[in-house]
Amino acid sequence: TRLETSLPDGEAYNGVVTQSHRQIVAMRELRDFNFDGVIILPKKIVTGFRDGEFEECTNAIVRESGEIRKAKSPRWLDSCSSIKAVLHSLHARNIWPAVESLFADGTETALYLGPIVETGEQSFKFHCYDAAGKWEQVYELAYAAICRIEIDSLYTNAFNSYMKRKP
Repeated sequence: TRLETSLPDGEAYNGVVTQSHRQIVAMRELRDFNFDGVIILPKKIVTGFRDGEFEECTNAIVRESGEIRKAKSPRWLDSCSSIKAVLHSLHARNIWPAVESLFADGTETALYLGPIVETGEQSFKFHCYDAAGKWEQVYELAYAAICRIEIDSLYTNAFNSYMKRKP
């Protein structure tokens, strides 16, 4: 399935939807016929989906290669029905996500990576690092501004592993 979004860059995500709740949808993302990470999106940014002939061919390749056996998301996501619940669960499990947030009246996005240091009622605090591997400040982000959460991808796993060893 391809999920289309209202994000400023028109980003779309391909994969297998593993959880769908009233406010969020989670999918195991598919890149180059391999599963790479879990993407959690608020449903309010999902504008449509495509499940046509291209996805049918991809599905056949993924089944034939055996990759389909990896199309699972963490079971704890079953109990998360909102972005807030997902971030609270990530914090409790000490999982470092990549979080994309809308700003400038929803016309731009920013990507943050690092550990969640505190969760609250309307927002959470995130100790981020930049693409050069330098620790930045602690940011406070509103749950309502979050447009994507990514976990367990090659990118987040490798970068987080590296940063956990840096002072």
